[in-house]
Amino acid sequence: MELTLTISEDERHACRRAASLMRAMASGLREIGTVQEADACAGYAATLDRIAASGECCGVNSDGKVDVEQAGFVLEGVRDGLDNADLDEGADFIQRDIERLNDIVFRYNSSAGKAVES
Repeated sequence: MELTLTISEDERHACRRAASLMRAMASGLREIGTVQEADACAGYAATLDRIAASGECCGVNSDGKVDVEQAGFVLEGVRDGLDNADLDEGADFIQRDIERLNDIVFRYNSSAGKAVES
């Protein structure tokens, strides 16, 4: 199901930053030979880039929603690693981005639920 979501400037900024981290993760994973995981992270980055470039309104389908959600999960691991290493500023930045990605997922799920009820 494709839904049109309003994407705030903060959410677009979070998508740009998350896409950058996903591309770096994909590159590193490709270098160590984990092609399937590298391709997945590159796919998440492409979805996040599309949302970031969309402007205020963006069409998001269920696959795109899953990509945003999965990117958030990957970022949670990065955030936890930075936090455990006492790299607090990076952990805090990533935490804010995770929250914005989760906002997009929540709005998609809420809108999809309302559409099904109608």
